[in-house]
Amino acid sequence: MRITNKMISSSLLSSVTQTRIRMADLQLDMATTKKLRKPSDDPSGIQQAERFKTIQSRNEQYKRNISQISGWITTSSAAIDSAADILVEAKEIAIRGSSGTMDDQTREILANNIDHLIDSLIDLGNKNYNGRFIFGGTLTTGTAPFSRNGDQIDYNGNGGTIRGKIGFEMNIVYNKTGAEVFKSASGVDVFNTMVALKQALEQNDITAIENSIQNLDDAHSQLLSLSSELGIVQNRLGLTEEIIQSENINLTKFISDIEDTDLLQAVVEFQSAETAYNAGLRVMARLVQTSLVDFIS
Repeated sequence: MRITNKMISSSLLSSVTQTRIRMADLQLDMATTKKLRKPSDDPSGIQQAERFKTIQSRNEQYKRNISQISGWITTSSAAIDSAADILVEAKEIAIRGSSGTMDDQTREILANNIDHLIDSLIDLGNKNYNGRFIFGGTLTTGTAPFSRNGDQIDYNGNGGTIRGKIGFEMNIVYNKTGAEVFKSASGVDVFNTMVALKQALEQNDITAIENSIQNLDDAHSQLLSLSSELGIVQNRLGLTEEIIQSENINLTKFISDIEDTDLLQAVVEFQSAETAYNAGLRVMARLVQTSLVDFIS
């Protein structure tokens, strides 16, 4: 097969044209910092990037859930810790009231102090976070969890648990019900203990006052145990959030590797393409001159 000058010229022209197109693509990559601008650029890469973005979006929702749950737990822990402090104060009152030198009038004053502490405990039991009662079980709106009628304190919530999704197939219970905290059937009824102390002070019943001291200690331990459980959940949330954050950083890198232009590499490739383009033009210029001479001769 005879290779003519026309065939060589056509081949060179095609090569130079392709190089120029590649240079234009590289210039656009550098200008936009994106090497994938439409699905046809890399269909499989686009699909993979979209999967990564879906995971990132899901992770962001988990982070929002964790933030909401963390706020709930922080509020719950603070309320329980405050209730525990009230029990310490009540114990101090009980110790003073159990003294044989205490007169009836002073015990009446102490009883009034306990009565106010009971109201404070009810306020803590009715604490809310973002407009939702934290100790009402699943009854987080409407009627407050605790109500008082004289020395009768009623729980209006339920024993329902509230769950939150903090990861793929990861659900967590993050609430404590008012029954668990203040009116535990298997533990100490905090309100009954406080009411019993109040009535013992009113009746000058030293034996009952002394008995209430141990009950207050048990109630205090119960609250601290619940607060500790919430602390464990809080720690788990923090660890999970760190894992999610780390995963999102990695996903961002993966997406960038697929979609974004490696500017350093693009510059090197552009310079190489530019060198090849200029060389092709020089060769074509010489070939054209040779062809004319041959034609004339």
